Amino acid sequence: MNCMKFDYRKIVKFFRKKKIKRIIKKKRILIDDSVSIISNNCVGGTMYNDLGLQFKSPTINLYFDSGQEFLYFAQNLKEYIRFGEVFPTERKESKKDFPNSPLGLLRCKSLPELTIHFLHYHSFEEAKIKWRERCSRVNFDNIFFVIEAVNDNEKKLIKEYLKLPYKKVIFTNDFFENKEVENMVFYRKYGTGEKYPILKFTSIFGARGYDSYDFIDKIFAIKKEDCC
Repeated sequence: MNCMKFDYRKIVKFFRKKKIKRIIKKKRILIDDSVSIISNNCVGGTMYNDLGLQFKSPTINLYFDSGQEFLYFAQNLKEYIRFGEVFPTERKESKKDFPNSPLGLLRCKSLPELTIHFLHYHSFEEAKIKWRERCSRVNFDNIFFVIEAVNDNEKKLIKEYLKLPYKKVIFTNDFFENKEVENMVFYRKYGTGEKYPILKFTSIFGARGYDSYDFIDKIFAIKKEDCC
């Protein structure tokens, strides 16, 4: 007798879509599809997917070699996006779950060379095409940074992230006095006593770790004053 395999992720994703639609309908939210989310991991792409929106950012399905390299990218965002080019490298992906994922070198004039891990791409050529395509869509008038800083190297950079001249949210398990985070859109102390990182599903009903932050309203909602 053939038994149907239980696909947990499909069921969770089904509930996730229903949950997002319910939130938007209940709050009567109008979605701004012009937002460019710049993130240091896959969270930005996941948020776009939640809302069924086109990727208006190159930081999709990838991460930078270090927090310091992402900071360089963030501090020189317009230059890297407008004039940067990605080139292949002989380095191999170290993550066991993605052994064949390509790596690339982002070069731009006299700025530091950055290494990008294109985790969810089949080849460097595919990654390069998508990078260029998504760079061309970036809306510099509507940038929102979503940063996860939970390891020691990332947490050392938080004060530098706070200086970025863009709207932002930083997820961290470190503690900061209110006066130090007054320019942050949101501060979330998480990780120490919690089981799930921000990207993981936290229940079979489609909740994710970053739902503790009202990302639909804070990042994507068109405010009433913007409609007038």
